[in-house]
Amino acid sequence: MSISCPKIENDEIFIVIKSHMRNNHRLNKSLLHKIYSRYFIYDYFARCHQLQHLPPIIEDQTEKNFLISLYNNHMANKKKIEAYQYYERLLHCTKNNLCPLCQLDTVCELDHFLPKSKYPEFSIYHKNLIPSCHICNNLKKNNVDIKFVHAYYDDINNFELLRARIKIIDKKVVWDFYVENRDYGYLNSYKEMFEFLKLADKYNMRATDILTGFIIDLQSIMPTIDVNARDILAEMLTKRIDSYIVEFGVNYWITVVYKTIFESLDDLIIEGCLTR
Repeated sequence: MSISCPKIENDEIFIVIKSHMRNNHRLNKSLLHKIYSRYFIYDYFARCHQLQHLPPIIEDQTEKNFLISLYNNHMANKKKIEAYQYYERLLHCTKNNLCPLCQLDTVCELDHFLPKSKYPEFSIYHKNLIPSCHICNNLKKNNVDIKFVHAYYDDINNFELLRARIKIIDKKVVWDFYVENRDYGYLNSYKEMFEFLKLADKYNMRATDILTGFIIDLQSIMPTIDVNARDILAEMLTKRIDSYIVEFGVNYWITVVYKTIFESLDDLIIEGCLTR
């Protein structure tokens, strides 16, 4: 899921933190200049979808620890109200507080797209801080081997990547979510992320719940579901698909659930899967 990063000036968070630090001499002009320069480089690499090729530059462990502490002790510290407000702004920039990685669970923390352990200069860079749920953030951790979609830079909404197919076995619908292969770099990142987070298993299980709820809705308005009701069902599904595309995009898993039901509607009716 692509999201818009809140508009924050590159030096804004540093200014707030520095103004509330007792010993702020370490945030000198030389260090800040180096960090701001890296911010511009980050932005360039991100726009080219090449962040995985950005080389780390900070080797000194003391400097690393200091830069990481700006996040741990200030920005992510609720007691540091002035700096923490930026944490909260970033935390709540997603639609319905949904994690943009799995699109399942509620956002509750920030993920460092480039891990702060390797890239400490980006520890408080707002464009490197992606709202996420605990499960996704914990799975991703310091991983740099698996390519992830960058929620601020990699807009996948113009491409239908997430798909699903169903098998009907004794009137039971078995779901199979998958991601199509694409040649272009960041589109394949979505597939890597999908597989690394094991989203197929999660979506398959949730899709069963969505279908069950849809069947219950149907039975409340039409006692008999057969081929004669197909046009009505198709219209209902089309409206749901369109509303989810507008709100969440073509790759939102619930959008794909309803699209798959629509595409398999004839089989579902014939096999009696839409009755309980």
